[in-house]
Amino acid sequence: MTAERESHSNGGAGAAPEPRVYFPAAEYARRLDGVRAALEARGLDGLICAIHWNQVYLTGLGVTPHHYKVVVVPREGEPVGVIRGLEVPGAERSSTVRRWVPWPDDGDPVYMSRNPAEATARALEELGLAGKRVGIETGIARFINHMTVAQLESLKAAMPGTEFVDDGNIVMGLRVIKSAAEIACMRRAAVITEVGALEAVESTRPGRSQAEVYAAVAGKVSSYHECDNYELYLQSGSASGLIHVPSRGYENIIRPGDVVFMELGTTVGSYFNTRIRCIHVGEPSSEVRSLDSAIRRGLDRAIEAIRPGVTSGDVDAAYKAEIAEAGYGNRITQRLGYSMGLGWNEGEVLCLRPGDGAVLRPGMVFHVVPGLWSPELGFGLGYSENVLVTEDGCECIEAGILERKLYVK
Repeated sequence: MTAERESHSNGGAGAAPEPRVYFPAAEYARRLDGVRAALEARGLDGLICAIHWNQVYLTGLGVTPHHYKVVVVPREGEPVGVIRGLEVPGAERSSTVRRWVPWPDDGDPVYMSRNPAEATARALEELGLAGKRVGIETGIARFINHMTVAQLESLKAAMPGTEFVDDGNIVMGLRVIKSAAEIACMRRAAVITEVGALEAVESTRPGRSQAEVYAAVAGKVSSYHECDNYELYLQSGSASGLIHVPSRGYENIIRPGDVVFMELGTTVGSYFNTRIRCIHVGEPSSEVRSLDSAIRRGLDRAIEAIRPGVTSGDVDAAYKAEIAEAGYGNRITQRLGYSMGLGWNEGEVLCLRPGDGAVLRPGMVFHVVPGLWSPELGFGLGYSENVLVTEDGCECIEAGILERKLYVK
């Protein structure tokens, strides 16, 4: 991180400033060592890291994911990045990668296909990976993955003697075990999330718009200088029964009798801490009270079940048994939770779901999300906690500010 590097913004003269990355150099070196060990085990000579959040994990890269960029990690030697020429200075300033190969905007008949592929081929050749066996991240579609089919085919055409194979999710496999530094970020984010969630409770009242409550929460969490991002779902009335659907097209005014669903996640160092809580405007009905109690009991059982050596399916079963006893078993079929860290959701690699045999290990963190969202009922209810698997059990990564209850206003 202290070495001079080629400058693409001033004609190559002088040393570039020190990069601004969140973690110490030793943390990124540990992560790269994990990739190299996995490459050795899989018989691969290098990895094309194409998933945005994996690039952030390996290098601290702070460039937004709008345009093609990859980081090539050789089994031996330092990584080389590939990025749009305009974004090279930002990549230099915000990552531990010392060499970036630029691709130009012009001359590409299929924009962002041939030019990025040719730049990637140059990076592979620089690293001595031409004609070798190279892993490439193709197995997870939901995450921001810069290697499209067209780009991969262009890369293969540019390097006909090189073998490209699916990498088996090397980096995602490393990300599911959190280091002490990562957990520390999630603990600091817990304070911001809980303060923001309480602001939602305080701001909710009949006659207010959801937009007003949203603005109050946004202002509160943004006032923390450590908060580098937040995501907020806020839905009231019948929209509270539609998970992951913003309130557009639905009544925007909070009314007596409404359930207000709130899911807030904030980040420190790009690591999330997230909470779901619900607010009831006025005295809840017996139906709301019954469901609320069942979900909270189910969450308690799930947390009690989390410890090293159990499977994700075991945890899901503990929750589902409690829900079934309360009479809601046939209405809740979704997974219970997912691995948590960068980019909110790492569930494509590991989640808490029925029958899953993945074994829990210390350092895993899950967003445990029991709930029932039902258009038929006309409302939704849920809770969530961020749960860290410890050496002998688990703990919730929390600040102790937010209660696990249905807030009544």
